[in-house]
Amino acid sequence: MMKIVFNSQPYAGYFILRRSSILKENMRRDCMEFLAQTTTVQEQNHTISILFSTYTDFVSRIIGLFSKFGCTHVSVALDDDEEHFYAFNTKGFRKEYPKKHKNRTNTNTCIRLKITDSQYNDIKKYLEGFEKQKSKYSYDYLGVTLCMFRLHRNKSKKKYFCSSFIAELLQKSKVIKLKKKNTRYLPYQLQKELLLCPLIIAISQNIFL
Repeated sequence: MMKIVFNSQPYAGYFILRRSSILKENMRRDCMEFLAQTTTVQEQNHTISILFSTYTDFVSRIIGLFSKFGCTHVSVALDDDEEHFYAFNTKGFRKEYPKKHKNRTNTNTCIRLKITDSQYNDIKKYLEGFEKQKSKYSYDYLGVTLCMFRLHRNKSKKKYFCSSFIAELLQKSKVIKLKKKNTRYLPYQLQKELLLCPLIIAISQNIFL
């Protein structure tokens, strides 16, 4: 497992990333504006882990073709619990155990973010709402297909694919201000944008080896 740890300061990841020559100037400027908007007196006592994985099931292989063989799935865990993650897969809203997933590969990236108590409570409430009514939700096959072809439609209230779900979670809890609507992100696209988030405290690769 390879791990990059910035430090315990919530915005340290940004100052390292901004040195990279691959970032465009407008992206750096957007990060600075977001940083200024989100700097508050609230204590940041919690973390979330966003796991970008590569699976080998049929839907993941199709997404992989459009992702240039990048990550094909994304899920979220609260605080230091990286045994189970929450996500949308082809069975709907599920609690996943990546270590036990028979179709996973060893290629994954875990991005850990430092968040405020308010953001944590919003995320927890959001997940609990899905957990209580998970029978009413299903996988958005049409939505992910249109997203692969860069087409857009109004989101169905009861249907999600993995990256549309995580993008909405991050937006509604005000963890990050994304550039597009949640239904327009495949996992690899969400990963690229999340790497600019000023709340990053650690990035780990291949955590289940």
